[in-house]
Amino acid sequence: MITDPSSLQNLRPNPAQEFKLAKPAIDLYVGQVLKTVVVTALTENQVTININGQNINAKTSHHFSPGELMKVQVMKIGDETILKVIPDSKPGQSLIQTALAQNLPYQVPPGRLLAILNTLTGHTSLPSDLKQQISQLLANISSLTQLPRDMAKAVSQSGLFLEAALLNARNNTTDTNLRRDMKAQYLILLKTLAAYGIEPTGRSLAHATYPLLAHESLPLKGAVPQPQPRTDQQSIANLPVEKLLSALSEQAAHVLARIKTFQIAHAMQSDPPYSLMLDLPVQTESGPEAVSLMIKEERQEGFMPKKWSISFALNLSELGDIQGAVSINNTTIDVQINAEKPDTLDLLASNEAQFSALIEQLGLQLGTWGLHQGLNDNNIDGHHLSLLDLKI
Repeated sequence: MITDPSSLQNLRPNPAQEFKLAKPAIDLYVGQVLKTVVVTALTENQVTININGQNINAKTSHHFSPGELMKVQVMKIGDETILKVIPDSKPGQSLIQTALAQNLPYQVPPGRLLAILNTLTGHTSLPSDLKQQISQLLANISSLTQLPRDMAKAVSQSGLFLEAALLNARNNTTDTNLRRDMKAQYLILLKTLAAYGIEPTGRSLAHATYPLLAHESLPLKGAVPQPQPRTDQQSIANLPVEKLLSALSEQAAHVLARIKTFQIAHAMQSDPPYSLMLDLPVQTESGPEAVSLMIKEERQEGFMPKKWSISFALNLSELGDIQGAVSINNTTIDVQINAEKPDTLDLLASNEAQFSALIEQLGLQLGTWGLHQGLNDNNIDGHHLSLLDLKI
């Protein structure tokens, strides 16, 4: 049996988690199982939901959160069309998927946030507590030249491990170390801005089109680190401080959502090989930038010891977009580098001997030194992401 629903204006869940439809607008079959997602809450009793890529306003007496995913089955009772919510057989996984749906459309890389922070250091009219906090945040960022030495510290303070650090705070973590955590610093920054009446709007940011997934910096399975776009400092240098602070609040909230998305994506991994994606802020000659990083376990046959690789991507003012992957097997280091500019590849080729001599001092030897023009694309399966309210 086919119903011809035209709108879901009177969607009303009862205590048994059923949705009542009036005049449906899309063809629904009795017994059909559908996925729907709550796009946004319009009022106290009205929401926008998405079914099969179509946004529909609906009335409801039940509280739903934006991004909440549900599986429903079409039923017919009398003249009414009912959507019955099917309980998830894995509620824990459902919670993780819902959290991903809530944070993924909202996340952005930290490049613009870092540029705004850097610009604000030159403003003398900032409140003293806010100026001090911004200065401390930037001072805690390692320089690009120091990153190899500070890698372990930078990863541990990237924000992905804040909750674990808080859990163990009484035993082995000082308050100072917690305050250097990037997620903690962003939370404190948002709290300080809120005290001055500056709060984020909560609007999500849509990513453009499917082809952009090839070079989009999304923390999803199949992604590889991509160079993050640079923010032109001149484009924001002359903005009034009020607009900069408003943009700072907005960007801090988006970057927090990105850190949460990294955490959720890691929690969704149930089987090896495991990987961890994150952003590492670094200080460069032209100001703070973000390095996209992925630490990945490589598959090994039989009883071979585990092998790990570190992949990274960044954009440098002189060298352009660069991707790299470094893997260690016993005492052998293999290096693969992709770059957009031929001049960058020529420079790297001329420094192979120097790099080999450098690691020999550490008791290591250089294996592969692979240089390639052009960047590696993501391999993200994005056909299902419309349910996450991403315009892809």
